[in-house]
Amino acid sequence: LEALTPRRPIVVARELTKLHETIYRGTPREVTNALTRDTIKGEFVVVIRKK
Repeated sequence: LEALTPRRPIVVARELTKLHETIYRGTPREVTNALTRDTIKGEFVVVIRKK
C-alpha cells in the first residue's frame, strides 16, 4: 500500500470484539511502524479510505 498510495489513510484493526482489540490508524508507513513494534498475532481487518 505504501508504494501505491503512500498518503491515503488506512485503518488496521486486530482482534475485533475481543479483550485485546487494537486499532491502528494512519498512513501505510505509520501503521506498518506501529505493527512492527507490537506483537502481530490474531485476526486483522484492513480498511482503506477511498480517493
